[in-house]
Amino acid sequence: MKILLAGSGKVGTALKFFFEKNNVPFKVHLKDKKPEGDVIFLALPDSSIKSSVKDISSGNKEIKIVQFTPAVELVHPNQFVLHPYASISKETDMTTIFFTLWGKRDSVLEGILNECGFNYFYAGDFPGSGYHTSAVIAGNFTQFFYLAARQILEKEGFSDLQCEKLISQLIDTSLRNIISSGVDGITGPASRGDTGTVEKDSSFLDSENRDFAIIFKKINELITKAVKSGNIF
Repeated sequence: MKILLAGSGKVGTALKFFFEKNNVPFKVHLKDKKPEGDVIFLALPDSSIKSSVKDISSGNKEIKIVQFTPAVELVHPNQFVLHPYASISKETDMTTIFFTLWGKRDSVLEGILNECGFNYFYAGDFPGSGYHTSAVIAGNFTQFFYLAARQILEKEGFSDLQCEKLISQLIDTSLRNIISSGVDGITGPASRGDTGTVEKDSSFLDSENRDFAIIFKKINELITKAVKSGNIF
């Protein structure tokens, strides 16, 4: 099993540590070198993947090419997506991350992934647009709203440690509620139809960030509708 790794950003660095932790031998791929290996992991910017796939496949027609973004179309029969449905930093322990695998079913590649120690499941030929949308909502929106809530608490005089403990506790208990009860697990004024409290909160936000206040009010309206109907979409 000969493994090549291209890329030294967040995902590339996390992968390097993952391979080292699992005692998986690998070589860093240099662009001007022939890709001599069984599989190459492309931890590259989206804009670089298409040209990289073309160069690699022309130099080695049999090599398995694995990218980590679902935003770039699979055009080569040996091209795959191994997507971490998670927020990845250079310090992320990849052994704790669950991946989805996309592309044509390939027992050789799956054998290599198993040998490397990846936690994954085969999800299909290629992710639909809703897959990435779901990841943005669950990941990027969560990050954004966490930071917004934290900045508001900081302005109210809470320390960094207090902000972290309070917001982490609320996120944890909120997730537990909806995992066990679905829409019925949503709490807060919008779920109760308490428009007065929603208006009061919206007025506060309007003095801080008008655009955010508009989004805040609209989301609360959607929450009220979801609780009444039992569904979001």
